[in-house]
Amino acid sequence: MPRFLDVRSLSRVGSVIVSGAVIAALGLLPVAAATPAVAEPGAAKIRASSDLSGDIPSASWLDVGSSSGLVHGQTGSVQVRVVSYAQVDDPGGEIVAWIDGVEVGRRTASFTRDPIPVDLSSIVPGRHELDLSYTGSDWLEPSSAIESISVIPGQFEAYMPVITGTARVGEKLVADPRTWTPRPSLTTYAWRVDGEVLPGETGSSFVIPPSAFGKKISVVVTGARPNYVTTSRGSNWTSKVSGIFVVSKSPSVSGTARVGSTLTAVRGTWTPVPEALRYQWRLDGRAYLGATSRTWKLPPSARGKKVTVAVTAVKTRYLAKTVNSTASATVGTGVFSAPAPSITGTPKVGATLRVVRGTWTPQPTTATYQWKVGSTSIKGATRSFFKVPSSARGKRVTVVVTGSASGYTTKVVSRTTTNTMK
Repeated sequence: MPRFLDVRSLSRVGSVIVSGAVIAALGLLPVAAATPAVAEPGAAKIRASSDLSGDIPSASWLDVGSSSGLVHGQTGSVQVRVVSYAQVDDPGGEIVAWIDGVEVGRRTASFTRDPIPVDLSSIVPGRHELDLSYTGSDWLEPSSAIESISVIPGQFEAYMPVITGTARVGEKLVADPRTWTPRPSLTTYAWRVDGEVLPGETGSSFVIPPSAFGKKISVVVTGARPNYVTTSRGSNWTSKVSGIFVVSKSPSVSGTARVGSTLTAVRGTWTPVPEALRYQWRLDGRAYLGATSRTWKLPPSARGKKVTVAVTAVKTRYLAKTVNSTASATVGTGVFSAPAPSITGTPKVGATLRVVRGTWTPQPTTATYQWKVGSTSIKGATRSFFKVPSSARGKRVTVVVTGSASGYTTKVVSRTTTNTMK
């Protein structure tokens, strides 16, 4: 049955346990080995063993040095070597490390203090006893040592999060936490406006409120996982949040929808008040080239179509916003404004009468004339002047003026002389 002794070295001849000094006296070891070696400072408590049998020439112990990188979830190391009085080149065997009954590492034994890797992936943070066992060899007996170690919580490898989206009131921002190693079991978000945390905004995205206008936004991503240090990473700031217009009353069109009439854009109600407004008139949804004023006189091409106006508001640090008005009624044909013509000349046979058409609005593109004597149209009398024939004696002369233009209703006006022809 093995015995565990708190000694620095043991040797045996046959089955008799003797000290190193006695062995030297018997000539089994060099004189230099007669004085037991002293363990270096910091060596762990030794549990050397002997089963009082066999022909192994020398026992050994483990000299444990510094430890490093003892972090949960990672691989650390502990320096350890085999110490022996035996004059052998290689101790043989392995050194095995155990924590809480779980093997955490092993390596080939050596007489030099080399690190043994220690796998801490399943070891929780805290104080632990590290059991180091030397398996022994054909030359050396097994031995073991106990070292008290402290395993600290694991640490995340995490990058700075990134915000995607447009920094504008009403827009949605999304936080990309990027890659965390290992992956957190819980990830939370805290959105900040000029450094102030927005209450309740703990999701990976949020819609920018009006209160953030003119301010900068950032997000802090926090990762948590059992046995790991809770870690937070903050993003860069966005640019200053721009605003959006709120339209409580849409633009509209004022005026009569007919060719030649002038329509006026009513801008509606905007919050905040725009610094400037731009207009674009449309026919059946298509922009009309050059129609960019607040008022627009309907051209002949508008007949039979519906009119809308697009109003665009502009203000510093606000997104330009365009709102279309409701459509007008179908544009009807235009109406001429025209006075009755007048007739000049002497009312007598052989005299030449002339017609003065007066001012038409708009001016007709085509104007025709027809002279009559009494109620009878005179064939060929279709010019702006008329030589009174003898058949007109004692009768009145009438001139009929007809004006027309594209998109307008044809207009007919006339004038009859006051006196009969002499």
